[in-house]
Amino acid sequence: MSNDLITFHFHDVSLNAIEIAGDPWFVLADVCKVLEYRDAYNASRNLDDDEKGTHIVSTPGGNQEMTIISESGLYALVLTSRKPQAKPFQKWVTTEVIPSIRKTGRYSVNETAAAMSNEEKQFMRMKDHLELQRKHIAALQELDVYRRRSEDWVTAQALIDAGVDDPTICRVMNCTPAYAAWVRSGAEVQA
Repeated sequence: MSNDLITFHFHDVSLNAIEIAGDPWFVLADVCKVLEYRDAYNASRNLDDDEKGTHIVSTPGGNQEMTIISESGLYALVLTSRKPQAKPFQKWVTTEVIPSIRKTGRYSVNETAAAMSNEEKQFMRMKDHLELQRKHIAALQELDVYRRRSEDWVTAQALIDAGVDDPTICRVMNCTPAYAAWVRSGAEVQA
């Protein structure tokens, strides 16, 4: 029996499992992260004693005792979950992870990618591309906020330099007297 963790990823969450007597046992804390359970102890309360246990596992930080759940314990948690991610997680575990662990003693993303159909690969590429576009849009929106702040400051400073009083600046720029006073004080734009 090996104490080495088998690590794989579901979306952005690392899941760890260990093989005991040829069967996969999953680290409960990782399963709870995927299913968005806040308390691993409460999540395991309704599991049978033969579906949960503790095991000393080798980790980069040294040996640690971890609560683990069996395959049937995993199914029990997934099937009772009302979270929307439970169904895709169950499908992924039953069609990819467990068969891979049983066949090879490990889970490999490369083997899974090779087994994907062209449509699935295209979907994954499109999903990754969409996520990159979302991040790009968020970055552009943040830059636009900074640009507008900078332009507002420059405009207010120009009005002050032209001798315009604070109430007029506030009316023209739709800003507070505190903002006009802040610009008049010579402060620079803060990001």
